[in-house]
Amino acid sequence: MYEFQFDDDDYEMYDVIYAENPIKILVDEEFDRDWSPSGRRPYYQMRGKSISEQQAFEIICRTDRMFSHYALNFENSICSLNFHNDWFLGDYFSRYGWVHPNGIIGTNGITLKYPTVDEFAHEWAVYLHSFPFLDLIIGITWWDEVSPRKWKMLRERCKNRMFDVSNEMKYLEYNDFCNNIEAGIWVHDGRIEIIDREQTIEV
Repeated sequence: MYEFQFDDDDYEMYDVIYAENPIKILVDEEFDRDWSPSGRRPYYQMRGKSISEQQAFEIICRTDRMFSHYALNFENSICSLNFHNDWFLGDYFSRYGWVHPNGIIGTNGITLKYPTVDEFAHEWAVYLHSFPFLDLIIGITWWDEVSPRKWKMLRERCKNRMFDVSNEMKYLEYNDFCNNIEAGIWVHDGRIEIIDREQTIEV
């Protein structure tokens, strides 16, 4: 593994770089800083240790996209890139986030197009600097948005002009998720590790 370093002129990361207890970022040798998963918008699953409701409230208040939009420029807000909290915008059925109001850490989702190690390091370093109690793992697959099995189901439904998303589709289990992991992001004990498939599965 090698230690990821932010550029000295990366002024947005100044507080993180020069923190009293700087965050250590370790990256597996097979991933350089421009490496990106195979999927255009890779599907991932995140699981973590639960936190208190007060800690969850703090994270949501600072990271939810309703409050952290760059145009609003709220003090202490944190803009997300690939891992969002969206509890206030949208209707009842489209609210989601990687931290839940009850303190559960975890979600299934997709990133933006072609995320890189550099993006992962920047985003999670800011989160961990602000919320040092985080302890979580993200398994990132090579799948583009959904599994090949689900894409096949979607194509069949479109071909037969069935445009509703049935419960069969909505709650399709991914029993083969671990077999399709490409990399992982492990956030724990004041450090971020971008790890290979085998270690991600183990964690």
